[in-house]
Amino acid sequence: PRLPDHPFPPENPVCEFDSKTLPLYFCTPRNEITPEWAEIRPEESCLLLRGQESLSSYYKVSLLARRLTSLQAEATTLLKYEPTHYHHLAGVTCYYDCESHFCLYKTFDEVKKQEVLAAYAFEHNEMRVIGEPIPVEKGAAVWLRMKAEGGNLLMLYSLDGENYRLFGEKQDLTVLSDEYSRCGCFTGTFVGVFAQDTHTKSKWARFDWFQYEDLPGKAR
Repeated sequence: PRLPDHPFPPENPVCEFDSKTLPLYFCTPRNEITPEWAEIRPEESCLLLRGQESLSSYYKVSLLARRLTSLQAEATTLLKYEPTHYHHLAGVTCYYDCESHFCLYKTFDEVKKQEVLAAYAFEHNEMRVIGEPIPVEKGAAVWLRMKAEGGNLLMLYSLDGENYRLFGEKQDLTVLSDEYSRCGCFTGTFVGVFAQDTHTKSKWARFDWFQYEDLPGKAR
């Protein structure tokens, strides 16, 4: 049928969690999104995630993510989190599946007895530590970012919300693809936020907002 054009308003790149419902672009693997592990507090404009199993688990993980729609894009969040155990992790992830993903997160270093920023890569079910842990003040808010630049992935952090620094080295983003995957599940690549607590599954992390933007460039 000949129907008139129906232009949609441009999508707000920032989700401030100020509504009782999440935008439809947020996904989670296998399980329903429920307040039991993902609680939205509109009155505080924040999302709370209760840590569960690691992102390599096939079962209960606390992950909310949206599709990476460009190879020139960035996703950023403001994390408020006070880990007290090395099993406590929360941050941002660039995620293909439970066997292939990258994570930049805040955790607790039991040797140094302090909160740190850390990162790892999971490729074909093998973990690889990225860079060296960076100490941060107890309870300090941190800004975390995943940035796609063509075939590269940059993991960036900020302690003031203005100045971002690269964590570790650039990573190979192409490993998060159907072609690289051993099972080829056609899931596509996602970026999002996560929380993990494999100790007691009770530690909550607070995310004040999540911003995703496709950036100007040719790699789309």
